[in-house]
Amino acid sequence: MPLVYRLAVNFPEMGKIYQIGNEKISFWTVLGEQLAQLGWSAERTRYAVEYMLRNCKYREFRVAEFLNIDRQVHMISSEEFAAIERSRMPHKPIVVAQVGDAYQMLYKDDADKIGVSYKRKYTTWEASRMSREERIAAGIKWFD
Repeated sequence: MPLVYRLAVNFPEMGKIYQIGNEKISFWTVLGEQLAQLGWSAERTRYAVEYMLRNCKYREFRVAEFLNIDRQVHMISSEEFAAIERSRMPHKPIVVAQVGDAYQMLYKDDADKIGVSYKRKYTTWEASRMSREERIAAGIKWFD
């Protein structure tokens, strides 16, 4: 909540308190409750608060807008991190496969075994050993 209160100082128009029955509620209470229910970490909350402090041009914003701030930043899971680490081995290329609504990084041979469609991702090791023409054909942006 101390991070949320930093926003309250910068957005004073949003400090109105509503009386609902015996309960007093404000925008900041609702935002804090949502952050707790969604399990936001202090680091994630700090990032979003700092983003709003630096970039919000308006005097007010909605809870949903705040909760969607870091959607552009893909936070990888432990499995994805492990797949990236393993992908540094030249004999194990990785692919990005859609499984349900989520995307997962898999070894290319594992994706072929289970028969999921995927988009091929090249490791830096592989791309560095390709010619400029091969990189262009594969759609790899490189510093040529």
